[in-house]
Amino acid sequence: GGGGGGGGAAMDTSAASSSSSSSSSSSPGGVTHSTYYKFESASAVEKIRVKVEELSAALEGQDGAAEGAGEGGGGGGGAMSGGDPVVLSNLCTTLSQTHRWHASSLSYDEFRLLKRLLAWPTTSVFPVLDLLRLVAAHPDGASKLGSSFAGLRVLDMTAPEAAFLTNASDKGAPMPVQLMALRFSCNLLANRDSRTAVATQAAAGDEANNPLSTLTSLAAALTEGGSKTNKNVSSAAASLLVNIAIVCSPAEATKAGWPPLRVASQSDLAMNAVAVGLKGGGTATDDEVTYRLVLAADTLMRNMLASKGGDVAAMSDAFRECGAAVESVLDRTTTQRTSELAQKLTKALADC
Repeated sequence: GGGGGGGGAAMDTSAASSSSSSSSSSSPGGVTHSTYYKFESASAVEKIRVKVEELSAALEGQDGAAEGAGEGGGGGGGAMSGGDPVVLSNLCTTLSQTHRWHASSLSYDEFRLLKRLLAWPTTSVFPVLDLLRLVAAHPDGASKLGSSFAGLRVLDMTAPEAAFLTNASDKGAPMPVQLMALRFSCNLLANRDSRTAVATQAAAGDEANNPLSTLTSLAAALTEGGSKTNKNVSSAAASLLVNIAIVCSPAEATKAGWPPLRVASQSDLAMNAVAVGLKGGGTATDDEVTYRLVLAADTLMRNMLASKGGDVAAMSDAFRECGAAVESVLDRTTTQRTSELAQKLTKALADC
């Protein structure tokens, strides 16, 4: 893909895990995991800004050619113009100063610019998604994403600016787009305000516009590493499933006002996705990826057991599939931490 290399420099490969949740709940066989995975590295923001400007110039060239062919309506490709580069530069400065995140805020103009840039073609949008990943990690940014500030509706699955969440699931989507969509999604769930907005929308029951289901489908499609069978993509997909599992936990579900049926349906979707990953090939078999998938299974399944009073007979097909997938991990050679987690969960299920 054109510019894939340039995107590589701007990618955050660290999975900084930090606890932003106190939703651990006691359940059969112990306390469930409650630490969200986040991708907060802002070391390459300047490279990202340069890449956005390069791609904007390329889009402008395409617009010019289209106008020359008599199509008119310049700006269709969404290239930056006027004061846009200054707005972009200000946004990048704010995002790069992570030590000031708690005290800094993002502007209306910055959100309006992001809304326009997110309409770029899938082949060009990856550095914009890398910026969006950082916006979702920034406290004020996450809060504003949750409230559709400045009309930027990334949680509205019918809005053009949210299309990347569906497009990234496509087998042929560029790898950097897949990676950034997953990392953005992890951060979206790791921050309280944006997580609350996602969970509240899921509670509304409009299945055509349920961001949590869209994020679960995205993770399910990419556990094997996406278009380039990339380990970082698998790892981000597994991290997203851990975050989704925590959102489905009793403490979070109660806060969001989910009825038991909603908890069951979102958990089943997530358990299906985890089972697909644990039985998958590609980079899904990497040990760190396997560990995170088992961790997601552990969180989802122990919480389901707690809600059903430990009655395995009352469990769904998705629950059983997920249990079988975890048990199959015991036949593989994995690190001790992965095999111990899988063994403990398998035993807890057998004891019920």
